[in-house]
Amino acid sequence: MRINSGIIFFIMLLVVFPGICAAASVPPPGALTIPVADADGSYIIKWTSSPRAGSKYILEEATNPTFSANKRIIYSGTALRKKITGNKKNRTYYYRVRAAKSGFTPSRWVTGNYGCAVPGSAKAAAPGNVTIPATDADGTYYVKWVPSRTARVTYILEEATNNKFTNATIVYSGTARQKKITNRQKDTTYYYRLRAVKAGLKDSTWRKGKNGCLIKEPFIYRLPDSGQKKSYSSKFGDDGSYSINPLSYTDNSDGTVTDNNTGLMWQQNDDDALHNWYEAAGVLDENHNPDLSGVCKELATGGYTDWRLPTRKELISIIDYGRQAPAIDSTTFPGTKPSNYWTSSSNAENPDSAMSVYFGNGYIYNNLKSNSYYVRCVRDDL
Repeated sequence: MRINSGIIFFIMLLVVFPGICAAASVPPPGALTIPVADADGSYIIKWTSSPRAGSKYILEEATNPTFSANKRIIYSGTALRKKITGNKKNRTYYYRVRAAKSGFTPSRWVTGNYGCAVPGSAKAAAPGNVTIPATDADGTYYVKWVPSRTARVTYILEEATNNKFTNATIVYSGTARQKKITNRQKDTTYYYRLRAVKAGLKDSTWRKGKNGCLIKEPFIYRLPDSGQKKSYSSKFGDDGSYSINPLSYTDNSDGTVTDNNTGLMWQQNDDDALHNWYEAAGVLDENHNPDLSGVCKELATGGYTDWRLPTRKELISIIDYGRQAPAIDSTTFPGTKPSNYWTSSSNAENPDSAMSVYFGNGYIYNNLKSNSYYVRCVRDDL
């Protein structure tokens, strides 16, 4: 305060102390993973860590998405998951998580995109696709399936000789994901359906195979000519010395071609995409084909649904060794790349490898099944 000529002046001084500010916030955790539904009220909530080392996590549960009903803290600690048990049926439970650390402001809440429904009269989830070979020569084959989303179920597999299952019999009951079938009669088609059962839950709906398995003698076909006309030896006896069963095809004008020598029907144009062997063959693999997709099994060209990956011998039967890059009749099979095409033939000495045919020159190679190559599908046109 200062007095000058009867006037009083007030002076206010603002003092700023450097280094003093509000506490920083903890970065939030990553995505919160919640099951869409659970049958018995016991499930696991997961989240990814906050970038701030040493953080602990607070997990809240509520019965509405605004967290205004029955909200409670169900976990506080450093783990990245919480097992939920005993939740009541006929409710949906919502979750959110945030990170906290001493000396820092807690992070914002990370909320799940949906709640977990715990139904009252739950039904076991149906198994996934049931895979059945379209044909088999000796009556011994495997029926395979994608597991149910309901944990710890038992699978009931039924077999019938008609697709209405009027004469169905149970051929398997257990927890495995496949069943070996043996001693089936020739000239008979067998159909399969599967369901999941679990104590305390209603049985799942039946999951039918897309096709039956016809037991029949293997087709013996004529060996096609290699297409090689020039002889590379001074002695008689190489491919150029012989001409048998010239390469001959019928264009069916529906995206398919029939080999007049072998009787096999071929996909005329490949899908112009690269696939690993597991996808090409329709074989389950946790790393390379977890959804059990199958390039040939999902093909419906020409209205047929029994396409498959060709064997090594089948695929080289359409090689024309009189041509190169590509080594095939490109009029009959347009768009064929001078590249590797997968076969169903695995390497007997290395189960992680399979054989491919290189359509640049017709050579056969062993390659890792994780590699990506082209696929041309085939079916038995009998």
